[in-house]
Amino acid sequence: MKLTKKTKMWLIPVLIIAILGVGVGAGFGFAIIPYKGTKSNEIWRSNVQFKESDYEKTLDMGDKDEFVILNLADIQIEDLKPHMHKPTFEMLTKLIEKTNPDLITLTGDQVSGPYVRSTLKKICKFIDGFDIPWAPVLGNHDGEWNLTRNGNGDFYQNGGYKNVIFRKNDPALGVGNYIINVAKNGQSVHTLFMIDSHNEREYDSGTDYDYIWYSQIAWYEWAINGIKDLNGGNVIPSSCFFHIALPEYVTAYEGYEEGIYEGGNVNRETICCVEHKNKENPYNSGFYQKMQDLGSTKLVMVGHDHANCSWVNYNGIVLSYGLKSGYGSYYDNDLIGGTTVTIKKDGTTSLNYYRYLDGEIKLDNNITEKARNKGKK
Repeated sequence: MKLTKKTKMWLIPVLIIAILGVGVGAGFGFAIIPYKGTKSNEIWRSNVQFKESDYEKTLDMGDKDEFVILNLADIQIEDLKPHMHKPTFEMLTKLIEKTNPDLITLTGDQVSGPYVRSTLKKICKFIDGFDIPWAPVLGNHDGEWNLTRNGNGDFYQNGGYKNVIFRKNDPALGVGNYIINVAKNGQSVHTLFMIDSHNEREYDSGTDYDYIWYSQIAWYEWAINGIKDLNGGNVIPSSCFFHIALPEYVTAYEGYEEGIYEGGNVNRETICCVEHKNKENPYNSGFYQKMQDLGSTKLVMVGHDHANCSWVNYNGIVLSYGLKSGYGSYYDNDLIGGTTVTIKKDGTTSLNYYRYLDGEIKLDNNITEKARNKGKK
């Protein structure tokens, strides 16, 4: 059949639209297909002695008397809200310049949205550009859409970022459990445990947040004891950084409000911890009790709950939230910023909260605007 001139005029734009549609569709399909990443082939064995090389990194404070960690929680930069990227990066720039940290930690949920591969690259490049060591752990949302949890690990470990500290580790522990040694003139003073708190699992009560696995607790105990042996039998103080709160956070904060435990600041939302929907008897794998038994860890830092920023000294271990550090997902405008953990040369720690208010970073350790509760314990 011979096409008329009029038919040809209509056919050309239709073909162009069809070709463009196929191209856009293919690009969209490629963008949302998950990058699965690779499983680590590392195997951790509890019967192998801990050695110096089991530290992923040693950071030495040298002649300084303090080592400052800036924790960024739930940046959660969203690819579908590009207009929020600039204010987030402006805030983070001011925060980093104000606190001048020796290490930046990220306690999970760095990005959000269907195209997280591109946004994760963007935020990694941004943070790496400050030429400061930085160490991320995965949150419950890190592994959604087009990037799996192993894919996240590949981005950190193989992305070419010169300042990142990360280790995928034995898959039996999750993705991203590793140890940083903070030293003073070559002598260990503090250990940082970066731990994967996973995402969700099925309980008898239904789907809810996961717990720190028993394999991870065994790994933690192995490391604590091994580090003790490396240091002449001395227990080295430590801190743990992960995403999802432990069940003890609930008891601790309730006790703080009742005046039983020393603490500060405020929680504005329900503590979404392990199996938190089961309010009567949430599952507990015993990680907090193991920390108590071993006597090394005195601070735990988590994120996940964007409107919580409390800290409570719960029987000798400070259970703390980091301030939310970005304009992604939900947030309270007056609870945006970051949290510093300062390690002194004797290994002890202190917390400082930096809020972003009226375009400025302001140190504010009394966010509740009332006298701190000194507690009875």
